[in-house]
Amino acid sequence: MSAITIRRLDPAVKARLQARAKANGRSMEAEARAILAAAPEPAPSGIHAGLAAVKTIMHGADVPENWLSRNNDPTKALFE
Repeated sequence: MSAITIRRLDPAVKARLQARAKANGRSMEAEARAILAAAPEPAPSGIHAGLAAVKTIMHGADVPENWLSRNNDPTKALFE
């Protein structure tokens, strides 16, 4: 398991983390882990954004990662 150190943490942020941890019955460390685990995944960009758009249009159909880059006419290839 990894470890991180947070330097120069604003005392007000630390106090909010302590209060939140206490309200949830956890240690500050456990509360920080819970917050970080709940962080959203980064939005896709570039070809991955295009692939995500195609998957949305296709209602979640299984579209290979390299589909957009390997087809000269991707819409024709996908719908044949």
